[in-house]
This record gives sequence, structure tokens and C-alpha cells, in this order.
Amino acid sequence: MALKRLWLPSPNYSSRGGSSVRLIVLHTSEGAQDIRSLGNFFANPSSQVSSHVGIDNKETDTIGEYVKRGNKAWTAASANPVAVQVEQCTPSGAASGWSRDYWLSKQERMLRTTAKWIAEEAAYYDIPIVALSASQAQGGGRGVCQHVDLGSMGGDGHTDCGKGYPMDQVLEWAKGGGDAGKDDDMPGWVRVSATYDQSLKAGEAKSLSFDHESSDVDNVFGDKVPSGGHLLTMRLTGREYVSTVALTADDGVSKGTLWTSLCDWDGSKNTQELPWKENPGTSGTTSVVDTRAGRCGDNDEGGLRVWVKASADCKITAAQWYVLYW
Repeated sequence: MALKRLWLPSPNYSSRGGSSVRLIVLHTSEGAQDIRSLGNFFANPSSQVSSHVGIDNKETDTIGEYVKRGNKAWTAASANPVAVQVEQCTPSGAASGWSRDYWLSKQERMLRTTAKWIAEEAAYYDIPIVALSASQAQGGGRGVCQHVDLGSMGGDGHTDCGKGYPMDQVLEWAKGGGDAGKDDDMPGWVRVSATYDQSLKAGEAKSLSFDHESSDVDNVFGDKVPSGGHLLTMRLTGREYVSTVALTADDGVSKGTLWTSLCDWDGSKNTQELPWKENPGTSGTTSVVDTRAGRCGDNDEGGLRVWVKASADCKITAAQWYVLYW
């Protein structure tokens, strides 16, 4: 599926003057952290700078387009006539400070979108998806390079995308159209469960604790992997999800209603309670199934918790929570 290109025009461009495009050049913005704020910067004529597109870690398969590929963007000095170029939206210091592991674990959404963009440009211009050395990039080679590889040809003092940038992995994905070698073509999953006796007073809200297993424990829980029976927060920063919670309670709930809620847990430890799902109680034990879809916040600790509330005194006797994410 082709990338969606959000047109955010910049006045900062000019003709290629008949030059043929031979380079796909990758940059880091070192400031603007989303495609719209980057577009606002490029929209200012006094900035005298632009790029063909911008990619952030928030949008899925959507990029900002600021200069049409047939024109010359202004971002790499004398290399501009022969290059089609992308700014990957990062804070200042990314090129010098981000490790390979950080790029891959925290910026995968942006990297995969970059790979899809590379695949599209390579197909359009018939450019091989190969990493160029500095001498190749500056000497007439055709392929993909970082801004730093252009040397003085790309303007002095540029170090982006940095030594930690996983160029090999991005190009491997690009060779498959952006998804080659992707281990998670199927959504990741987390399944958690508990059998316990948790009392709820009428009108009281409590967060649930679970044992767990996961297709990707390190990425979902990081260094916060809980031991059995502890409060569980799934760290699913920026990911979309489908969540199903199944609860069993004693017949106290038959006198009223049991609600379930997910909370999007962000890095500042604030909770945003999503709408309660109301389920009428029945006689005997009461089972509740709550299924919903959404997207976690973009902070480093964006994730989910489960909360329950009852309109009558009761005991939660069992719970299961299953989440698919991508």
C-alpha cells in the first residue's frame, strides 16, 4: 500500500536545472518532532530550507510532503539537484546521542515508514537500494546515503543521521517494500490472567493485578516486568491495540452493575479514563467481557491498565486480559 502524503507546501524550492536524481538522502531534523511542526518551519520563506518529505514516529504510513520530487529541496547544499530527501523528525542531539538499540526499540514506526518511502523513491527513480560510502555518494554513485556521507558537498558540519543509525536494517526493510524481514507481520500479543479474591466496595474503583505471558515481553514491559500478581501496566507506546477483558465476580454484582475501564498511562503518571463499559448483572456468578480498540500515547511509557468498579459490594474471582497490538 502506497504511503499517504500529507501536502504541506513549502515555498523554499527551485528547479533541478536538468539534473538527474541519483541519491536518496536521509536526514534527522534535530528539532521538529512531528511532520506538521516541521511543515510549519519549512513554510516560512525566511527559513530558506526545506526537504521533500518528513517522517515522524507518530503517524503510521503517513508522511509530510513539502516539495514535490520533481523540484529541488533546499537541505543539502550542492547535493540538492541530484537528491530526493527526507527529514526524520527527532529532537536535538539525536544524531550524536541515539544508539542503534534506541533507534530500533523506540523509533521503529518512523524507521519502517522511512523504509517504505525509500522503496517508493527507489522504484520511481530506478535507484538501487544500497548504502553508499561517503566517496560513492560524493563521486557519482547511485543509492542511499545519510547527510553526513555528503561531506562538504552537503554543507559543512552535518553529522546526521549519526553513527547509531541502523541503515542496514532500514534498507533491508526497504528491499521488501518497507516490511521485509518484519518479525511482527502478525500483531504482537499479551495474555494475562489471574484467579484471586479481590473485594470491591460499591462505587470503588480498583486496578487489577495479573500474571502474564507475551510474544514480546522485553518490549511490552521493558525493565518493569512484574512478578505474578502485581499491578500490570503494558508499555505500548504509540501502538494501536485491541483489548479484551473478561471478568468473573460473585453474585453481589447481580444486585447492580460491574464496569470495566482501560487507562492510557503516560510518562507523567496521569490517567485518562476511557469510557466505562456497563454490563447488566445476572444471578449467580457474573461474567463480563469488554472489548475495545484504541491507540496508546506517544510518551516513552504510554500503555494500558485495567480498572474495575461495581455498583454493589462484590468480589472479583477471576480475570483474563488479552491484547493484540501493532
